[in-house]
Amino acid sequence: MKIENEIKLLENLKFNTGAFILAPIWLYVYEKKILALVYVILVAIPKFLNLPRFIDIPLNIIPISIAFYCGIKGNKIAMESGEFASEKSMKYAQAKWLRWGIYTAVIFIMLNIVINQLTFGLSIFKIGANALTQ
Repeated sequence: MKIENEIKLLENLKFNTGAFILAPIWLYVYEKKILALVYVILVAIPKFLNLPRFIDIPLNIIPISIAFYCGIKGNKIAMESGEFASEKSMKYAQAKWLRWGIYTAVIFIMLNIVINQLTFGLSIFKIGANALTQ
């Protein structure tokens, strides 16, 4: 996909998909470091502490809300960061974020499928081996 097409897509969507998918990295780059830290902590702590679901699920609502905030207000935040001389240069940079966000999402989905298939496949072999030995 050409970068011009990605810029047109960004203009039509009115939603910064790259900022949505890569929220903690995007927030850090555009000087919202505290919000990025809150995002990472609220995603990581329940996983590392193995918290029960009734605590884990409400804690995940906040990072999801932050990601949507990045998607909705992302272009405005990027423009106000002072990093860009013009709106065109900002849209060009956000189109690159869109591209990398999509690449990242596809890679994570593929890894998830492969890991789940390997895990499921290994359990099938164990079941099959147990059935043969009995």
